[in-house]
Amino acid sequence: MKELQLYRHAKAKKASPGMMDRERQLSGEGELQARYIGGLLHDLDFRPDVVLASTAARALSTAKITMHASACKARIVELPHLFDAEVDTYVESIRSNGGESDRIMVVGHNPVIEEFVERLIGRHIELKTGYLARVLIDIAEWKSFTLDGAPAFELAALLVPPR
Repeated sequence: MKELQLYRHAKAKKASPGMMDRERQLSGEGELQARYIGGLLHDLDFRPDVVLASTAARALSTAKITMHASACKARIVELPHLFDAEVDTYVESIRSNGGESDRIMVVGHNPVIEEFVERLIGRHIELKTGYLARVLIDIAEWKSFTLDGAPAFELAALLVPPR
């Protein structure tokens, strides 16, 4: 059994005039959200083995702050193509980067994070900024991960930061 953690980046600041969307930083609230989720991952012992993160500033900061707050030494793999991706791109990224890990976290963006969870579990779950969905995947190795057979995976938990 493997675990996939699909994590929508924490709350970001609004873009300044002329700023590219990828450059948006976390707001103060977003930093608090990431620290809170990191604390939950630590306290519940849900720390990932590897983190796949969009290189958008807000997603990468979410990953780094969360890992620090969870006292987790997981490798963070920066993947530029997760910024404006489809579900199939996320699946391929997991297959390519999962290796021998049991628990993978993907830090990305809506609408694809919500679409991905929906395809995995067969029902829609709203993932606001800073929400993390833990999905149990019944496979032996990540390289065999597909959406064939979905929705047959189990939503184990939804971690929600305070608002």
